[in-house]
Amino acid sequence: MGSLVRKDFETYCLVQAALSGLEARRANDGITSINLHCGGKNIHVRLREGSWISTSCYEIESVAHSGTRSIKLKGVVCDFGG
Repeated sequence: MGSLVRKDFETYCLVQAALSGLEARRANDGITSINLHCGGKNIHVRLREGSWISTSCYEIESVAHSGTRSIKLKGVVCDFGG
Protein backbone atom coordinates (compact mmCIF):
# COMPACT_ATOMS: atom_id res chain seq x y z
CA MET A 1 0.00 0.00 0.00
CA GLY A 2 1.44 3.39 -0.98
CA SER A 3 2.11 5.96 1.72
CA LEU A 4 -0.66 8.29 0.50
CA VAL A 5 -3.24 5.49 0.47
CA ARG A 6 -2.04 4.32 3.90
CA LYS A 7 -2.37 7.86 5.28
CA ASP A 8 -5.88 8.17 3.80
CA PHE A 9 -6.89 4.87 5.40
CA GLU A 10 -5.44 5.93 8.77
CA THR A 11 -7.44 9.16 8.52
CA TYR A 12 -10.57 7.16 7.71
CA CYS A 13 -9.98 4.94 10.76
CA LEU A 14 -9.45 7.93 13.05
CA VAL A 15 -12.60 9.70 11.81
CA GLN A 16 -14.70 6.54 12.20
CA ALA A 17 -13.30 5.95 15.69
CA ALA A 18 -14.06 9.54 16.74
CA LEU A 19 -17.62 9.16 15.38
CA SER A 20 -17.98 5.90 17.30
CA GLY A 21 -16.92 7.76 20.43
CA LEU A 22 -19.66 10.34 19.92
CA GLU A 23 -22.25 7.60 19.44
CA ALA A 24 -21.00 5.68 22.49
CA ARG A 25 -21.37 8.83 24.59
CA ARG A 26 -24.88 9.43 23.28
CA ALA A 27 -25.78 5.89 24.34
CA ASN A 28 -24.13 6.14 27.78
CA ASP A 29 -23.16 9.49 29.25
CA GLY A 30 -20.81 7.81 31.74
CA ILE A 31 -18.34 6.74 29.03
CA THR A 32 -15.12 8.76 28.99
CA SER A 33 -13.03 6.66 26.59
CA ILE A 34 -13.14 3.69 24.24
CA ASN A 35 -10.51 1.60 22.47
CA LEU A 36 -10.97 0.35 18.92
CA HIS A 37 -9.00 -1.49 16.25
CA CYS A 38 -8.95 -0.47 12.59
CA GLY A 39 -6.57 -1.53 9.85
CA GLY A 40 -4.37 -3.37 12.33
CA LYS A 41 -3.93 -0.27 14.50
CA ASN A 42 -5.10 0.38 18.04
CA ILE A 43 -7.07 3.59 18.37
CA HIS A 44 -7.80 5.24 21.71
CA VAL A 45 -10.75 7.65 21.82
CA ARG A 46 -11.05 10.16 24.65
CA LEU A 47 -14.39 11.85 25.28
CA ARG A 48 -14.82 15.16 27.07
CA GLU A 49 -17.97 17.02 27.98
CA GLY A 50 -18.02 20.60 26.82
CA SER A 51 -20.33 23.44 27.70
CA TRP A 52 -24.08 23.18 28.01
CA ILE A 53 -25.76 24.86 25.07
CA SER A 54 -29.28 24.56 26.51
CA THR A 55 -30.92 23.05 29.56
CA SER A 56 -31.00 19.64 27.86
CA CYS A 57 -28.04 19.65 25.43
CA TYR A 58 -24.27 19.83 25.84
CA GLU A 59 -21.31 19.72 23.50
CA ILE A 60 -19.06 16.67 23.48
CA GLU A 61 -15.53 16.39 22.12
CA SER A 62 -14.23 13.08 20.78
CA VAL A 63 -10.48 12.80 20.15
CA ALA A 64 -9.15 9.68 18.40
CA HIS A 65 -5.40 8.94 18.76
CA SER A 66 -3.22 6.42 16.98
CA GLY A 67 0.53 6.77 17.15
CA THR A 68 1.39 10.41 16.47
CA ARG A 69 -1.87 11.23 14.67
CA SER A 70 -5.14 12.40 16.13
CA ILE A 71 -8.48 13.73 14.95
CA LYS A 72 -10.95 15.75 17.01
CA LEU A 73 -14.69 15.87 16.29
CA LYS A 74 -17.35 17.72 18.21
CA GLY A 75 -21.00 16.85 18.57
CA VAL A 76 -24.02 17.55 20.72
CA VAL A 77 -25.69 15.24 23.22
CA CYS A 78 -29.26 15.99 24.28
CA ASP A 79 -31.50 14.43 26.88
CA PHE A 80 -35.15 15.34 26.49
CA GLY A 81 -36.26 12.80 29.08
CA GLY A 82 -38.20 10.68 26.61
